Amino acid sequence: MGPGLHGIKEGRRASTGMPLTILLLLLVLLLLSFTSFTSPRLLPAGSQEVSERGILVQGDERVLVDGAYLILTGNVTVKDNGTLILKGSVVQLSIRGEEDYNVSISGNGRILLENSTLLSLSVASQILLSDRANLTLASGSRLDGFKSLTSNGTCGLIVKDGSIGVKGITGRMDSLRLEDAESQSILEVEVNELHALRFKGSTVKVRCREAVISDSNFGSLALNASGTVRLTRVDSGDSIISSAGGFRLEDSSFKSLVLGGQGEAYNVVTKSGSLLKAGGQIYALPNSTVRRFWYLTATAMDIAGVAVPARIRLIYVNGTEALQVQADILGKAYTPVLAEIVNSSRTLFVGNYVIEASYMNYSTGLTPFAMDSNKELKLRFRDVIPIPTTTHLGISRLKLLVGEKLKVSGWIEAPLQGELVEITYRRPDGIEVKRAVRTLEDGRFTDEFIPDTPGAWTVYADWLGGSAYVKDKQTASRPVVFIAESRPKIHEAAIRVMPILIIVVASIIGLAYMSLQKRKTT
Repeated sequence: MGPGLHGIKEGRRASTGMPLTILLLLLVLLLLSFTSFTSPRLLPAGSQEVSERGILVQGDERVLVDGAYLILTGNVTVKDNGTLILKGSVVQLSIRGEEDYNVSISGNGRILLENSTLLSLSVASQILLSDRANLTLASGSRLDGFKSLTSNGTCGLIVKDGSIGVKGITGRMDSLRLEDAESQSILEVEVNELHALRFKGSTVKVRCREAVISDSNFGSLALNASGTVRLTRVDSGDSIISSAGGFRLEDSSFKSLVLGGQGEAYNVVTKSGSLLKAGGQIYALPNSTVRRFWYLTATAMDIAGVAVPARIRLIYVNGTEALQVQADILGKAYTPVLAEIVNSSRTLFVGNYVIEASYMNYSTGLTPFAMDSNKELKLRFRDVIPIPTTTHLGISRLKLLVGEKLKVSGWIEAPLQGELVEITYRRPDGIEVKRAVRTLEDGRFTDEFIPDTPGAWTVYADWLGGSAYVKDKQTASRPVVFIAESRPKIHEAAIRVMPILIIVVASIIGLAYMSLQKRKTT
């Protein structure tokens, strides 16, 4: 009896256990099918691999390409809830650019690139997004060599730390998010929400509902929004921005700028218009109004040069008050001030003001000025201003070298131990260094500080709990200014000391000569 027959007979004798065996097989198949939906299918990792086909991901399948270099001779298709993940990989379409292979994402499909490159060697290859598709580039990922990226429907494109090497991006999207991204594409899309942060683009034309853009650069920008537009620290060439819901532009520069709708521009400069006009000209579309602001920095001091936390008022030339702002403990107030009102027919300058600082019953008087650009004004009282305070501070010396130790001491007007006092050291560049100390049993406190930068430093102390004890005084001390000087270099020190050495040596030689002459005479 051969083995085959023996096997058949064995199978017949075990026929009574067949239903259980079939049941177990069905259970295994069911588990395997479930696993295929929940775990990613891995494509081979390693060195360069040429595939005679493309990649198809569909039906809730997840495919991970990890650490591979794949050369495909077919399309990449992700559809029906499928997900394709490229991680640390390069996927190249076509061997030498002989065929136009495309990338298609549809039916809630998703492609995620993480530190990867999706590359086409054919200049006619396209990327197509439709029906809730999503394409995400992250961690230095790149699209390169494609002719176009086209979106149709409620799709999403997210680029976070990546670049898009596509000639043109067109179509309709639900959201477009660009962060730490770069693209030399002609971007012409209609999108619900546009968010760009540290994005460097070329030609950008966007119709959207809402746009938020900051710290970005554009070759040119055309933006038309049905809702609001917010631009901050944007540098662009020729630009036209229109918003039905209002716009706000801050700290930005343009080659030329045309605005449509109602909104404000703060510290916005252009290179168009008369060279005599500070900040350049902003133009407005019909039925539009632009309120243009510049920033004012005002510093209030008394006659001794001590900062005063004064109330600062700006008044129009017709006598009506424009605004009030409170100076801080260093006497500084920073506020935007209206300078121009721009519409389609003219630019109206409204930046002629008078300014006054007041503290208790003291006043600096009225000073006229024109707000035609960012301004810094110093307002000086004619008296020594007595500023009631709960905190007092002094320093060991007014001048010292960089790297030397400064001793700071003070007291609060209450013999309380353990009270928290915040000491602020303001560097010459305006950066503040804060330190916290506790009071001793008599309300005194001390600190030591080593300046690391030459220039004029300011120090003051603030009793953080002082307002609970004294209601009619401020809790911060009067600021004190000290100068940190650069340490002289070795050759500079030698030059400074040289005259003294010459005098000392000459004196020694002279005394020795006189002593020798005296001995000879004797």
